[in-house]
Amino acid sequence: MKVKQLISILAKLDADANVYVMMQQHLPFECVLAGVAVRGDFTAEGMQHNEGPRPGEVTASNDVFLLEGEQLRRGDKAAWKSPRRA
Repeated sequence: MKVKQLISILAKLDADANVYVMMQQHLPFECVLAGVAVRGDFTAEGMQHNEGPRPGEVTASNDVFLLEGEQLRRGDKAAWKSPRRA
């Protein structure tokens, strides 16, 4: 998904709604967002990081990540049957 697609989907929803991450399809959990990260911010030259891309794998410095925060509660597997797409 591209940032413009995510913005398009979110723009149609309640701007005051909370945003969570539903993770682990087979044993789902609802998590708060800890924040947003851009690959170039944590892989810049000279910065320490534990793992990088696999050999031959191409990544873009403008890739965006929604970061998982605290797990709040069990999720629902049905969420994966109803995703909204732009």
